[in-house]
Amino acid sequence: MVAHDGKDSHKVLEKTFDWQHARALEVGKWSLAAASGLVVAVVVVALRQPSEAAVQTQPWRIGPLALDLSWTWSALVALLAGVLISVGVAAFRSAARTQTRYILAQNLLARLQDIRPFLKLATEQADRE
Repeated sequence: MVAHDGKDSHKVLEKTFDWQHARALEVGKWSLAAASGLVVAVVVVALRQPSEAAVQTQPWRIGPLALDLSWTWSALVALLAGVLISVGVAAFRSAARTQTRYILAQNLLARLQDIRPFLKLATEQADRE
C-alpha cells in the first residue's frame, strides 16, 4: 500500500478494520442466538411431563443397553450450546481487540510512509531482477 503511492491507504485500512469488526460482531450475535435457542429447547425437554405412551416405551432398548434417548439428546444439544456460547464470547473478544489492532496498524502505516522513497527504490530494484 505504501510503496505504490496509495494516497487513500488510511481509508483502505479503516474499511478493512470496519469490515473485520462488523464480521466479528455478527458471528458473536448469531452464535449466541443459536445457543440460546438450543438452551430453550433443552429446558423445554427437561420440564415437560412425559405422556403415558412415552412412559411405556422409555427407556428404549438398543441391544442389551437401556438408553433414555431424550436425555442423551438433551446432553448433546447442551454441549453444542456450550460450544456455540464459547464461539460467541470469543468473537466478541476479537471484536473488542479490533480497535487496538487498528491503532497499531495506523501507527505502522504512518511510519512506513516516512520511508516511502526507500521502499519505492527497493520495489523498483526487485522488479528489475
